[in-house]
Amino acid sequence: MKLTSPGEPGDDGRYNLPRAIVVKTLESNGVDIRPMDDMDLDLFLLVKGDKFSCEVLPPIIEIRKAIKLAKFFSFLPDEFYKSKNQLH
Repeated sequence: MKLTSPGEPGDDGRYNLPRAIVVKTLESNGVDIRPMDDMDLDLFLLVKGDKFSCEVLPPIIEIRKAIKLAKFFSFLPDEFYKSKNQLH
């Protein structure tokens, strides 16, 4: 029997992260976060050096998106969980 990996279809959501943790982790890894939201769409411009990405960051963020952001901005995804543990 195969256990469901985080972010796979059927994932129970236990690996999803609150936006506050994702934002804190991105900022602590040198990413500048600029809200671009005048219509309540949770839209942000993320900038680090010459890399940038425009992303929708809802109140709860799927782990797949967090991993994608970590890879794009060149840091390890486990940084999100270090930040999560520091908030508790």
